[in-house]
Amino acid sequence: MYMLMALMLFPGLVRAATPTCDTSIHDGEQPRTVALQAVACQLQSHRLLLLGELHGTVESPGLLADLLRDQPPKRPIRLGFEWPVELQSKVDAYFRSQGTAADRAAFAAGRDWTYYDGRMSRAWLALIDALRDLHRQGRDVQVFTMEPVYGTPADVAAGGGPARVKEAGMARAIREQLKHAPPGALVAALMGNYHSRVGAQMPDRESSVTYRLAADHPLVVLPQSGHGTFWAILGGEGHAAVQTIQGGEPPLPKGYVVVRAVPDAPAGVEVEQITLPAFTASPHP
Repeated sequence: MYMLMALMLFPGLVRAATPTCDTSIHDGEQPRTVALQAVACQLQSHRLLLLGELHGTVESPGLLADLLRDQPPKRPIRLGFEWPVELQSKVDAYFRSQGTAADRAAFAAGRDWTYYDGRMSRAWLALIDALRDLHRQGRDVQVFTMEPVYGTPADVAAGGGPARVKEAGMARAIREQLKHAPPGALVAALMGNYHSRVGAQMPDRESSVTYRLAADHPLVVLPQSGHGTFWAILGGEGHAAVQTIQGGEPPLPKGYVVVRAVPDAPAGVEVEQITLPAFTASPHP
C-alpha cells in the first residue's frame, strides 16, 4: 500500500526504475562493455543480425554470445550456424545434451569435420552451450544450420559456382527462419566474413548474404583484430594449425574496442566493424 501511494505521488519513480536503452552506436575507441551494450540495444530495432567472423577465434563467437544474452528475456532467439544442413539433427542432439566432453567428442567426430577451417571449434560449441543455458532459464531459443546441399557439379555450375550456391542457400535458410519465427524474434546468423561482405570493392558483392537479405534491414557486425592468432587451414598446407595475425598498428588496451560504422553498405543495412585488442585461436574440439 505504501509503495502504491508513493508511486501515485511520485510518478517519476516509475521512470527511474525502468532502465533506458541507448540505441546510438558511437564510433571510436571505447570500453567493450559500453560498445556491446549499445549494439545489443540497437538490435532491439532489428529482427536480423549477421555476424561475419574470421573463423577459428575465441572472441567472435564470445561476442555474439554476449549480444544474445543481453536481449530482452522474453525475446525469442533463432541462431544459425554456417554448418551443413545435413547436420541439423546432430546439432539438435548436442543442443539437447549436457554439453559434456563426451557429447562434444561425439558431435565433432566423423567425416563431417575432416576439413578443419575453424568453423568446428571449441568456441562455436561454447556458443551453443551458452544458448543451452538460456534455454534452461526458460528462454525461447533454437539453433539451425545454413550451408546448403550443393548437388552435382553441374548443379553448382548452373548456380554460379560454390560461393554463390552457398550464399544463396544460407540466405534462403535465414529467410525461412524470419518467415516462421514468432513475432518480435531475433534471427541471428554466424558466418565467415566473406559471406557477409559489403562494399563496392568487394568481389561479387551482390552474391553475399548481406545483399541477398538487404530488404530485411539486417544489422551486420564484423569483429576484427590486427593482433593475435586464429585456427584454420591456410594455403596448401593441408592441415589445420594456429595461424598468427601480423598487424602493423599497436594493440588496443585490454577491455577496449574501436567501433566504426561502415558507410558503403546496401540501402537499409547497418554495418558495424568492431576492432578487438587481439584474437585467440580456438582449435577443433
